[in-house]
Amino acid sequence: MAVRIGIIGAGGIAQHHAKTLCTLPEATIAAAADPNQANAKVFADSYGSRTYSDAARMLEGESDLDAVMIASGADVRLEPIRQVCERGVALFCEKPPALDLASAVAAKEAIERAGILNTVGFQTRWSPSAKRLRELMTGRRILFARVVIAWPVFKWVEDGLAPGRLYTKAGCGGPMIEQGIHYQDVLRYITQDEPVWVQAVADLGKTEPIEGRDCEDTTIVTARHASGMVSAHVHNWSHVEHLLQMQLVGNEFDLTWRIDEGEVVVGRLDGKDVDERLEANPYAEEMKGFVAAVAAKDQSMLRSTYADACKSLAVCVAATRAVETRSAQDIENV
Repeated sequence: MAVRIGIIGAGGIAQHHAKTLCTLPEATIAAAADPNQANAKVFADSYGSRTYSDAARMLEGESDLDAVMIASGADVRLEPIRQVCERGVALFCEKPPALDLASAVAAKEAIERAGILNTVGFQTRWSPSAKRLRELMTGRRILFARVVIAWPVFKWVEDGLAPGRLYTKAGCGGPMIEQGIHYQDVLRYITQDEPVWVQAVADLGKTEPIEGRDCEDTTIVTARHASGMVSAHVHNWSHVEHLLQMQLVGNEFDLTWRIDEGEVVVGRLDGKDVDERLEANPYAEEMKGFVAAVAAKDQSMLRSTYADACKSLAVCVAATRAVETRSAQDIENV
């Protein structure tokens, strides 16, 4: 029997996931909830799913759901998460898990009390390159890591391809919480080395002179990790194209994952050249993995729990605070 999924928040990312889900015979999009009737109509017309104006009505009206995907704004996810926990069905929560740690911890505790299968949408963990690098790094000492991420995010907003909330920290949490969290999360996943302290600087830049914009053009985060590894993460929202790379360096290796080229890992390892080119769609792999885990009722099949996602959020919250205070920040233990 197909896994029946209800979706809360029927905007762009929900529609992106729905396109994958509808290709999986083992999954059915049973219902969607969104106060925006245009978004809801997309689901009704495209997937034949029933639509509701809010999460509570959907959960009340759909008695046979196996799982719920929460893709509403990160600032309004706590109450739907609590409602899903009360229903006792599996949960897929889009990233970031919340915009602040208090809300994230409250949601984490509700999930733990309910004991439901859960995950957060960090699709980069489902990249075969991430899995391969995690395998290669296990048991090795990493000296330093370098992450460089540049996207035309502000241009997307200007062109109407992304929401205006990305201009303000009140709307999205800021570049690190909204998007940089993906790369802090996958760095944690690959290195299995928790950051414990961060420093950060940022500048608004002059590319988007929008009144009221407080999301920075460029942010640089440096971190010290539990092992002594040091990492640097440059995050930019005004580059004209995509530039996405992660470099890991140790005494016996220098490996770079060219994320913007897909599944490409190059460099040197133990005196030998490395040039690995894999093929996969991490979004599709993530959806397949979630549906399979729900069907099997097996939490171990998933690569990110809500509790673990809170740790990635804590890094980005500390980095954002470091920018605002101009001082180094210890990372809160959540």
